Amino acid sequence: MTKSKLTDEQVIEMLRSEAPLNKARAQFSHKCASIEQASQQRVGLSPIEWRRMEFEAISQIAETLGVHVPSEDTHNAPAMRFIYKNWQGEVRERHVRPKGFEYGSNRWHPEHQWFLVGIDVETGNERFFAVKDILQFY
Repeated sequence: MTKSKLTDEQVIEMLRSEAPLNKARAQFSHKCASIEQASQQRVGLSPIEWRRMEFEAISQIAETLGVHVPSEDTHNAPAMRFIYKNWQGEVRERHVRPKGFEYGSNRWHPEHQWFLVGIDVETGNERFFAVKDILQFY
């Protein structure tokens, strides 16, 4: 998938290459200035508006660095229940807090296709479920 957690080697490579970090620093400075300007123009921003602006800033910076930041609402989202057939052909019920959809491939599904990305309630881990292998929703 295009968005994934960074390996140690990727982090070291990024530290050696300052271009992404410099871009992220510039974005951070710009976002901080935008938030400061908004606070001066609109006295009384609600805590929700502050959180939204901060989250947008963090998400944009993380995207520049190639890191995926899940929505803060992901952990509070209701779980979806569905019957899923995994890459080995095993069928079972899954409970997942959805994060979104991504198009791509991975080692279990080498052909490009749509995936439901979510947090597996049983394990707490992020999982990619091939949409074509979801047999039934509850």
